Amino acid sequence: MPAVLQELRRRRQELELRLHEDVTDNLLSLRAAGELDLSLAALPIDHEQIHVQPIFSEPLLVTVSRSDPLATKPKLALADIRDERFILLHDVHCLAGQIEAFCHDNKFSPKVACRSAQIATVQEMISLGQGLSMLPAMARAADTNKKRVYRELGKKTPTRTVVALWHRQRRQTPASQAFLRALRAAIRTFESAGVVVCSLLEALERLSPPGVGRLLVLEDGRLSGMITKNGLLRLLEIHQILKR
Repeated sequence: MPAVLQELRRRRQELELRLHEDVTDNLLSLRAAGELDLSLAALPIDHEQIHVQPIFSEPLLVTVSRSDPLATKPKLALADIRDERFILLHDVHCLAGQIEAFCHDNKFSPKVACRSAQIATVQEMISLGQGLSMLPAMARAADTNKKRVYRELGKKTPTRTVVALWHRQRRQTPASQAFLRALRAAIRTFESAGVVVCSLLEALERLSPPGVGRLLVLEDGRLSGMITKNGLLRLLEIHQILKR
């Protein structure tokens, strides 16, 4: 988000941007009252006066301390986290509700050791070994602390969809239209560069279309290199040999 705002201010210096960060319910109320031009939130959204437009989807990754035994596993299973202590946002945050719903759908209740109002605090508590959490991929991409690692849950990895919201009966302002264009452009840039979280097979699928020659490789949220289709095929071959 800071990069999007910086680029928007560079391109459209005449725009006056005012940001308001809040939980989803409060944003919906402000949006319905006409006090906000545009809001970003995560599904589900159920409000008849609000238009919902999907922007992007991202996985929720199990986040643990690097000193945690789970950090040695390249991919986790539900059995690995079922009995662990969870660190979550307060229940007014939609992310907390999504994590708890995911756990209940998979027949267990998370053992909540701590709740916080900010993702940054959740991350720090994880670093201290107080428990684990499930955080959006964008949190990993922005995380420069080597004390935390992020892992997928295989085919069980949940996702969230971020959407733009505006009032159905009000026209979008020039500022909100410009912001959405800048946001979509930034997302296209990341997607075209291959900044995604995926398995080896999913990576191979992303390299299949004509003109896509390589993907960026992220390790713990940091760029560590690039891989070509031939390199990925060789990696899959080695992986199969090691499994024999």
